[in-house]
Amino acid sequence: ATLMPTPDAGRATATEGELGYDDMIEKAKENEDESLGSDDSDLDDDVGPTDEEINEIFLKRYKMSKEELQGMADKMGIQLNNLCYLKQEFDAYDEDRSGYIDVKELKGLLEKLGEELSDEELDQAFRELDSDNSGEIEFFEFVEWFTSED
Repeated sequence: ATLMPTPDAGRATATEGELGYDDMIEKAKENEDESLGSDDSDLDDDVGPTDEEINEIFLKRYKMSKEELQGMADKMGIQLNNLCYLKQEFDAYDEDRSGYIDVKELKGLLEKLGEELSDEELDQAFRELDSDNSGEIEFFEFVEWFTSED
């Protein structure tokens, strides 16, 4: 049972990011309890990502070590498995696998993560995220924004 934020829960600004994020953490916690340490990957979603998955999802594409990735996660105050979860969701919307998503893809991604933003909020979020005005958002820019919405 995922908790959908109620429509009237203070929707004034685009900074309601903690709702979807908290739900996600809750979901991660619930799942950890259910799957007791089976490393076999029918249950990828339930346990933290394996080194192989981390390698597949990040390291190959970003040319970084697992330690560097962990450092990024720590810096952003997010657990590695949540970072990987977000990356998988991000990649699902990054259709050309460029490592970037545009405003339309961002909308789909946020809806999937339980964020309901109006078009104005979406535009504002996108402008904040697209700091270099490239018209696209890089994954780590997205995570930093998504996790810092207090």
